[in-house]
Amino acid sequence: LLAIYTDASSIKKGTGIGIGVTALDYKQQAKEIYSTKYNIGKGQIVYNGELEGITRAFEFAASIAIATQEIQTLGHLDITGNEKADVLAKQATKQQPVSNTTSLAMTGIRIKAIARQEWQQKL
Repeated sequence: LLAIYTDASSIKKGTGIGIGVTALDYKQQAKEIYSTKYNIGKGQIVYNGELEGITRAFEFAASIAIATQEIQTLGHLDITGNEKADVLAKQATKQQPVSNTTSLAMTGIRIKAIARQEWQQKL
């Protein structure tokens, strides 16, 4: 059984949204066979990071898959692989971002903040 775990994280002193992905092979006593971390920049939200992590997990799975493999999606709490992905994501928040683009979600958040600020000034 191969399990792939992902997580995204943001910290106050970070340089952007960190993403961690790790794959464990449970046929080899949960041996880590793949691990990556990267930062998608400050112009994103954690949700974007979660989706990017899932995309990277699928890309890795597709690169090693065989036709008869089964895929399961597990929950988040107290699962060793997911804890590793969480650590990687937090470390990645301090790395140089691989992207400087701003997501539509972040643009919406910024527009709402500006509108709220202007509205409060007019009161």
